[in-house]
Amino acid sequence: MRHNNPLPLQHRPKCHGMYKLWFNQAGRKARRRTTRQEKARAVFPRPVDGAVRPAVPGMTNLHNGKVRSGRGFTPAELKKCGLTAPYARTIGIAVDLRRTNKSEAVFERNVKRLQTYMDRLVIIKKGEDKKAFTQVRVALPVVREDRVFETREISDAEKKKCAYSITQGRRKMQKIRGRLAKKTEESE
Repeated sequence: MRHNNPLPLQHRPKCHGMYKLWFNQAGRKARRRTTRQEKARAVFPRPVDGAVRPAVPGMTNLHNGKVRSGRGFTPAELKKCGLTAPYARTIGIAVDLRRTNKSEAVFERNVKRLQTYMDRLVIIKKGEDKKAFTQVRVALPVVREDRVFETREISDAEKKKCAYSITQGRRKMQKIRGRLAKKTEESE
């Protein structure tokens, strides 16, 4: 600021009640922990995180290399394992009637997942002592495999080529292909 001028009239609104205070952070942490424990006790001996879910590829080109847990198994996957949708829901298997199988590899992976779950499944009869069993967080976690890529040395012939000029040349040929075809037709 130079000279004896008045301060510029900046628009500074009063922000009463606009501040979020976190004095209840420790209390919330304790409350969330006790809620989780109560939920685990209520569903014992079933898994804490709910029903087993299929492993599906992510949507869009950006994410389709990753595997995530889906909403539920398809009726075809259940049928291959000899299950029906209503019965599957009673033994802790999520079912999605809208999902379709577009890939044979994903279908086989989910059938294998179901068979693994069915092998591990223990059905407790009424009146049987539950204390002998242990509770897990997730029935069958989705394992994301790391893809391994093979590497190789770049040859001298490849080093001499200019990738940019090659792609630009192809792009230009694509652009003028119609004109070239018309020219050859007229010359014939």
